[in-house]
Order: sequence, then structure tokens, then C-alpha cells
Amino acid sequence: MKRLSTIAALLISLSVYSQDFIDYENLSFSQNGEILQLDEVKKLTWRYRAGFNNFRKAEANLRIVKYPLLRLPVIAEDIGLILLGPIVAAFGSYDPSGPVPMSQSVTAVAVGALSTGFGCWQLLDMLSTNKKITTRADNQFEKAAEKLNKAIRDANQ
Repeated sequence: MKRLSTIAALLISLSVYSQDFIDYENLSFSQNGEILQLDEVKKLTWRYRAGFNNFRKAEANLRIVKYPLLRLPVIAEDIGLILLGPIVAAFGSYDPSGPVPMSQSVTAVAVGALSTGFGCWQLLDMLSTNKKITTRADNQFEKAAEKLNKAIRDANQ
């Protein structure tokens, strides 16, 4: 009889324990069968101090899909970086008073190439399809839900 009551208590505690977890599927969160709004999930990430950065990145990606004009300032910045690279390389390796040391020329060309490369990478990222950006948001929400569930599990122990 004592063993039966121990098993029953264990099963009850496990069922209560598992109901606190956050379920995530296809850009929607739920808890105990109730659908949660994104603001409620954000509050939970603050409360448990877990998964907030992933959640923030996912929200930013969804904002880009919802409001495509948000891409314009970033695209302008990326074009500026792309154009800045050759300018840095040209002016950094030129001196009207005489020859420039080789290390200065190499450094200027390397910084210019990095600037151009980073600008191209960012520009391609901003011009990617909405499906790709939504998939990226989905992956970040998934990570946030996993971290949140881990924090809930740790808090319940």
C-alpha cells in the first residue's frame, strides 16, 4: 500500500510538473493547451532569464518579413560598406610624399576587402527571400522554447 501511494504521488507530481512547459510549433507557442501570445512568451523569457536573445532575433526576423521597408536602411548601410572598401584600400595605400611601406598597403587592402566582403554578405542576407527569413525566425523561436523549458525544469527542481 505504501508503495502504491508513493507511485501515485510520483505520477501526480510528474503530470503537474510537465504542464508548465512551453510547446512550440510553426510560429506559435502554447502552454497547457492554451495558445500564448508573443508578448506573454517574451515575459516568460524575462521571468526565467532564458532564451531572450533567441526570441529577440526571431521577432526581428518576423518584423523584416512583415514590414519590408525596414530593410531599406540596412541595405543602404551595406551598399556604403561595399563602396567604402575600395576607397579605404586606395587611400590607405597611397601617399603623395613618397613610397608607402608594404605593411601599410597590405593592411589598407585587407581592411578594404573585409569591408566590401562584410557589406556583400549583409546585403545578400537582407535581399534573401521571406521564406528563408521566416525559417530563420522559426529556428530561433525553437531555440528560445528549448532554453525556456530547460529554465522551467531547473526552477521546478
